[in-house]
Amino acid sequence: MTGLQAEGVRQAAYKQKVYGRQYVWFLIGWYEDDWYTFIDKAHNCTVAEMKEAVEGHLTTEALMLNQGAEPTISGMVTLPITLFKTFIIYQINLYL
Repeated sequence: MTGLQAEGVRQAAYKQKVYGRQYVWFLIGWYEDDWYTFIDKAHNCTVAEMKEAVEGHLTTEALMLNQGAEPTISGMVTLPITLFKTFIIYQINLYL
């Protein structure tokens, strides 16, 4: 999905009132700081409407992990993936 297509989905979500305190949007990808101010005229949303619709969203990005056991330029090594998953699950459970 392109940025323009994703923008159309978010604008349609606003029009259908699928936003607010009862919803959390997880947006996958890399976005500019003011990404929601780009308005596609075909969807007829204002910047204010988009700002309201994306309030409280979570944006994720890819995390590139070193797959090898050799130290990185920082001198650190990557945790084995099983240990990494265990750590993440532990962190999530702390907040549940």
